[in-house]
Parts: sequence; C-alpha cells; structure tokens
Amino acid sequence: WAKGNKLSYADDERRCKVLKDVFSNQPMRDITPLQIERFKLSLVGKKTYRGTPRAGATVNRYLALLSKIFSIACDNGFVDSNPCKRVRKEREGGKRERYLTFDEESRLMEALTGDLDYLRPAVIVSVGTGLRKSELLRLEVDHVNFGNASKFYAVNGRDVEIPPNWLLVVKSKNKKPRIIPMNSMVRGALSGVIQGASGSQLVFSQARCGV
Repeated sequence: WAKGNKLSYADDERRCKVLKDVFSNQPMRDITPLQIERFKLSLVGKKTYRGTPRAGATVNRYLALLSKIFSIACDNGFVDSNPCKRVRKEREGGKRERYLTFDEESRLMEALTGDLDYLRPAVIVSVGTGLRKSELLRLEVDHVNFGNASKFYAVNGRDVEIPPNWLLVVKSKNKKPRIIPMNSMVRGALSGVIQGASGSQLVFSQARCGV
C-alpha cells in the first residue's frame, strides 16, 4: 500500500522492521492497546543513530504506521478492531518550518563558487521556491511558464493551469500536483538553465548542468 500511495514508502519499510521485531510472534487479534502503549513508551526518548532523543513526532510515525496496518487488516477481515485507536499519541513540538536569514543565504551563495558553481541555479530555485530535492530533480521544461498567459499541463487525466511566472510540481510528497510562483531570482536561474532545452527534458540533469 505504501509503495503505491507514498513517496516516503522507504521510511515505512524501515519502521516495519521494528514493528515486526516487537509484534511478529503473536496473531494480530491478540495485540492489545496495553502492548502498543508499552511499545510507544519503549520508543520515547530513546537515542537515535544521531545520538539525539527520539522526538514525539517520530514516535507517532510508528504508531500511525501500525494503525494503518490494522486498518488494512480490518478492511480485509483479518481483525475486528484497531487497538491503536485507544493509544494516545505523543505530544509533538512546533512545525519544522525554517527560513534562511539574509546573512545565511548570502554565505550560502558565496560558498557556491569554483567547483561548486554548477549548483548555484539549483540552490537559487530551491531557496526561492521551497522545492524538495526530489521535486527539483523531476522538474521538466514544460512545468515552467515564462509566458504572459496561463498554460495547461495534463496530470492524471486533467489539465492543471500554470499561471504566468509560476511553475508546476507534478508529484509532491502527497502525490498531488501543486503550483508555485517564481520570483525574479528563480526566473533568472531557470531561464539560464533551460536555455536550449525544450519539452519534457529535465531542467536539472547530470548531462546538461552537472546536477
């Protein structure tokens, strides 16, 4: 299910190994909310491979995955109920939203010289749009609208409107398309990279710009 519905399915595969180590020796019908609560407590505060305490948000990802497994089992008649619904989630911290300061952005651009100069356009676009690495590397020429009128791009059988000076992310983290405005720096960086390319060619590729 994760492979068909989530770009981050590899994280689920990794977490499933932990779930199997804990719960694989008993039938799903026998797993109780108390066992799940004990499992949750065994994760709380445990050090990660980085040496930092495991955050509440990460613990909740394990609970969400286990809950999804039970939900699928319920839908297919393997179990009658989902015990995860009776286990309270951990408190999560604030959003991880983070913006570069003017000084940080200036120092970042100063570092992109010499052998790293080829990364400058990609970094400018990433900073100016918030695109994830995977989204940046899937960006195609046709996804960018430099024109004065809207253009349309077909995604999953329907046309998505891309306004002037906007770009399209065909597949975001939740696998849904979204459009993002371009500021002057992003537009300038993309104009230089896209020059000479067309159609479905990738904007950033090893062959064309070394990214």
